Parts: sequence; structure tokens; C-alpha cells
Amino acid sequence: MVLGVFPPDQKFSPVMFWVDGYPLGDMLVDILDRMAQAGVLLKDEEDVRYKWNPAPIDLS
Repeated sequence: MVLGVFPPDQKFSPVMFWVDGYPLGDMLVDILDRMAQAGVLLKDEEDVRYKWNPAPIDLS
């Protein structure tokens, strides 16, 4: 699954797209946290990383 921000074939080294205190970054974290609460994403609290949840989820 692709978030649609970059082409699916785009390759990245580990990169962090984050600057604390900017509204866009705060909004992104809020959206990611909500997706983690819904079970769509898994969140690593220690390193504050997100990844897709491979388990099927019921969004109904």
C-alpha cells in the first residue's frame, strides 16, 4: 500500500520528514496516531515509528 505522496518505485534511505512545532507536521502526527488507534498502522512508541499493520482489520 502506498500513501500517495511519492511514486511506488521511489527508493529512500532511512529519512525523517519531520520538523517539530510546524502545523503541517503536527497534523501529520495526529493523522498517523489516529490511524494507529484504528488499527491501520502499528506504532513503535519507543522510536515513534509507524508501519502498516499486516493483520486484516475491520473498519466497519
